[in-house]
Amino acid sequence: MVHIRQTLIMNNYNALLTLIGDINNAFCHLEEENVADVCDGDIKLLDEAVKRFKTTIWENQFET
Repeated sequence: MVHIRQTLIMNNYNALLTLIGDINNAFCHLEEENVADVCDGDIKLLDEAVKRFKTTIWENQFET
C-alpha cells in the first residue's frame, strides 16, 4: 500500500514539474525586451498545459 501511494505521489509530482516547464516555455518570451503582452496564443498554450496536467492527475488515480 505504501509503495502504491509513493508511486502516485511521484507520478503527480512529475506531472507538476511538466506543468511548470510548459508554463515556463509558454511565457519565457516575456522576459525579453520589446515583447508584446500576453497574447491569445500564450493563453491557449496555458490552457493546454493545465488540461494535460489535470488529465494526468486524474488518470494517475486509476493506474495505482
